Amino acid sequence: MGGRNQELVLRLLKNTQKFKKIVIASMGTDGIDGNSVFAGAITENVKVDLNIMKEFLKNSDSGRFFQKQKGSIITDFTHTNLMDIGTILR
Repeated sequence: MGGRNQELVLRLLKNTQKFKKIVIASMGTDGIDGNSVFAGAITENVKVDLNIMKEFLKNSDSGRFFQKQKGSIITDFTHTNLMDIGTILR
């Protein structure tokens, strides 16, 4: 479950575990990311067990990962499909 935006945020979270605090977000302007009801995900690069992240990535299950982390972005369907928006803040 999930789409390219949630997958991107989870992969960035996995690869930024050693960095100082940053915020990572990515979402689709249409309000839908892949086969989920979410537009994307947002998270700080908090410490998460690497094996847990790898398991969610292996199963293409980034949507459920962010549901558990309470990092899902919900906008509902916007009827607009301009682009995906990604942000990393330090």
